[in-house]
Amino acid sequence: MTLLKNLRGVAMIYIPYVVLERLKEYRKILLNLDCEYVTSEEIAKLAGVSSDLVRRDFMYLKINGQKKKGYNRIALLTELDETFAVKRNLNIIVVGGNRLGQALVTYDGFSSCGVRVVAIFDNNPENAGKFVEDLVILSLEPDILRRVIKRFSVSIAAVCVLPKDAQRVVDLLVENGIVGIWNFTPVKLAVPENVIVVDADLTSSLLMLKRLVDTKVFQKSEASNAYTSQE
Repeated sequence: MTLLKNLRGVAMIYIPYVVLERLKEYRKILLNLDCEYVTSEEIAKLAGVSSDLVRRDFMYLKINGQKKKGYNRIALLTELDETFAVKRNLNIIVVGGNRLGQALVTYDGFSSCGVRVVAIFDNNPENAGKFVEDLVILSLEPDILRRVIKRFSVSIAAVCVLPKDAQRVVDLLVENGIVGIWNFTPVKLAVPENVIVVDADLTSSLLMLKRLVDTKVFQKSEASNAYTSQE
């Protein structure tokens, strides 16, 4: 397996993105189970994949299953937590003082995975000075942004601004050391090769769900019509 160094210079195993997506789902499944041991077959059934695929994915982890018993659930969760650095504290910033940005600031779930929102910015000066819980909205000015990023060692920013402002805001973030963009806008962002963008556009996700639901309903309707025509 390929070894890489992370931002802190620590060697780590390279895991393909598609595998990380599945490992993330396995972790959610394990968190909701109440058992000492779990088999790859049980995980596969809940994840909707094959047991062979589950076992291949677990080859990226430092854990082995036991014959006839499977994997120790807590040990497996510990390995997955290590893979996703759950125990390592991570400071992030939010750019966008709108309702979505404020919702991210107040979201309680981040604490369970070591994530803390240390600042919220807005590119509209009129919003600067307003409070979101115990954080004051800061004006998105280069010198202020630079100081916050340096003081809190921030590498990731959640971007919740208007589409017309998205690229300009991201350019400013990248110029000041941000290497991870959590993109809540519908804009396809242009970033350097060393910067990673994860899209979380709510509208696009909802459109995809709408299409999948419509397709499923259509398929059920077609099957029902076919059955009726045979009677």
